Amino acid sequence: MHVTAMHYRKDFIVFLHQSQLAGTGVQICDTGEPDGHSFLQGWSGKWLQVHRRPTVPLPASGRYSAAHTTAGSSGTQAALETARDCGLDVVYVCPTREGGGDVRRELEWWFGRLRPGGVMAGDCYVEGTWRDGTRGIKAIVDDFAAGQRLQVRVTFDTPPTWFVVKPPAQATVARQDVALLTAYDSNQQDLATYTTPNKSAYCGRHGYRFIVRTDGFAPSRPPAWSKIRFIKECLKEHEWVFWSDADSLVMNGSTRLEEFIDPNYDLILTHDDFGHGAYNVCTGQMFVRHSKWSMRFLDEVWSQRQFLHDRLWENRAVIHLLWNRDLSRNVQMVSQRRFNSYPRNYRDGDFIVHAAGMRADERLPLIRHFASLARV
Repeated sequence: MHVTAMHYRKDFIVFLHQSQLAGTGVQICDTGEPDGHSFLQGWSGKWLQVHRRPTVPLPASGRYSAAHTTAGSSGTQAALETARDCGLDVVYVCPTREGGGDVRRELEWWFGRLRPGGVMAGDCYVEGTWRDGTRGIKAIVDDFAAGQRLQVRVTFDTPPTWFVVKPPAQATVARQDVALLTAYDSNQQDLATYTTPNKSAYCGRHGYRFIVRTDGFAPSRPPAWSKIRFIKECLKEHEWVFWSDADSLVMNGSTRLEEFIDPNYDLILTHDDFGHGAYNVCTGQMFVRHSKWSMRFLDEVWSQRQFLHDRLWENRAVIHLLWNRDLSRNVQMVSQRRFNSYPRNYRDGDFIVHAAGMRADERLPLIRHFASLARV
């Protein structure tokens, strides 16, 4: 299913129109939010503003009463009836300052009211509390999306907006020409004893080509930089390359790489938020498409010699380019847990766990532990 891009929150209404979503929608907000203040203003569809009532639980079924809303509409109560019939085009979830209610339950309930192809979106995709007192819901959104096997897309705003598209009931994943690429040197040999067989078994299960580089590292640079050259070489033979650092394991072998690929982009990265709402990313796991843009971008990353010995190495170079260029037309950001969970936020069923940024004496026992739990 083709999905129009939304790079910034200001593009939301255009995104809805280009996605041919012009029916009915709802905006969920706190009870203190004034009626008429809506992110759906300007949308050609009909929308209803629903105020959270933490003391009135959402019903188990699709039917609910006026007790769950305090009006506020752009012209019709038809959105309320459409919600009951599970035919909404859009649900916009405003962040909350009240601290009440079950936000995860709220997301699941309203997602059930969306029609296939409908969009659920919201603000404040950060951890903790944002500077204006708004509660970040990043972890909650990630848990919700993982449970539904949804790809959370993240905008380039500060703080970011998140959105998901409800897939068809019988959505199929088309086969892609994609290879899984990793590399390690003598310093990661112990880790590779666990991670290389793990990824080899995963690729064997799905018929992907598995490429392991143990030589050819640039002698004048820290080893992590060589992934840029390795990816370029691999792209000469494949349409897509999934790069995966040697300190990571596939945990859920039933997940296919094609589930993460969006042909509208050249580079797919996970969004790493450090509580600032900034679009920092991790290059430890990433999808790169064979294109002229990708080749030029990889060359440009390689040329950022000012970060040669930065503690984040080539990852810092990518962050630098994202911060200083508008790369939104070519780069897609998705939720961090989508294919780059860390030990601290890993949940059973996540695709990959990545022991990034850990001391060597911590990583090996952790990788050994997770390897015993992996289902490939």
